[in-house]
Amino acid sequence: VVHRCRELRCSDENPNSMRAFELARHSLPDELAERAFFAPLAAVEALRKGEAAGADVLIVDPPRKGLDAEVMALLCAEVDERVASVKTLIYVSCGFEALRRELPLLMEAGWTVETSQGHVLFPGSDHLETLVVFRR
Repeated sequence: VVHRCRELRCSDENPNSMRAFELARHSLPDELAERAFFAPLAAVEALRKGEAAGADVLIVDPPRKGLDAEVMALLCAEVDERVASVKTLIYVSCGFEALRRELPLLMEAGWTVETSQGHVLFPGSDHLETLVVFRR
């Protein structure tokens, strides 16, 4: 992804994610690695701190319960400088019930579904991940 970005900012509260990110980052050519950053923060903390400010694309991959209420509120806000620049939202859902609940709220807030796809990311399981690309 970083080869298509001016800058890639990632965040996750899982302490193991930072190590995995750094291993991946160090495998990149220097000109790409210097544009990739990681913050050990939950999604709501990252948004509060302005990590998405200036971003064109935001990728969210919430737990099965769905997005944190404050994250949803920020994504649905008409004007909030922390997310105002985001024109594409990529939602990776492992909890279809949460996605089904949140999809109408996002659409009411002006997000439109460009595409939606199901993916089996865990072969041998009956679990389906849903990838939805929204535009605003």
